[in-house]
Amino acid sequence: MSETKRNPKAPLRKSRMALPAGKVCKLSFDTKPGLLAAIRRLRSAEIRASQDYELSLSTGDSDLIARKKKDWCDLIEQLRKSESSNPDIEKANAQSLALADVERETSRMCNAFRVALESIPRSLPQKLVGANEVTIQETLALAVNEALGQLHTKDWKVKP
Repeated sequence: MSETKRNPKAPLRKSRMALPAGKVCKLSFDTKPGLLAAIRRLRSAEIRASQDYELSLSTGDSDLIARKKKDWCDLIEQLRKSESSNPDIEKANAQSLALADVERETSRMCNAFRVALESIPRSLPQKLVGANEVTIQETLALAVNEALGQLHTKDWKVKP
């Protein structure tokens, strides 16, 4: 067995590591020409780069992690530049809502509607005592319509 001597002044090199083939998501590429299709491809590439970076973290290879992070950050910057340079895309982004805001407002709306519906049995018995069937139906329908009206008129919104 022959031993090779290593130069003590030469830096140590790490062997290349392959990414684990675990959570790889298959994304299809849009082959259409044009800016919108190019931005879709860029978005797909950014998603794949973020997944590659996440997988590289599991390897513990600092060189691989640094390369994958740089690739991902470069794609993010390209995407930011392409989206901010196009007024139509910038306008569309300005018209979109944050998911957290939509979830919060939907939760408030559902909670207010639930409270309004739960208050019907407490508020109506005294009005319904001794009433005939038609009056009971009209009173119940009016109470439900008032609860639904809160959703339509946005009375459920909390004023800051």
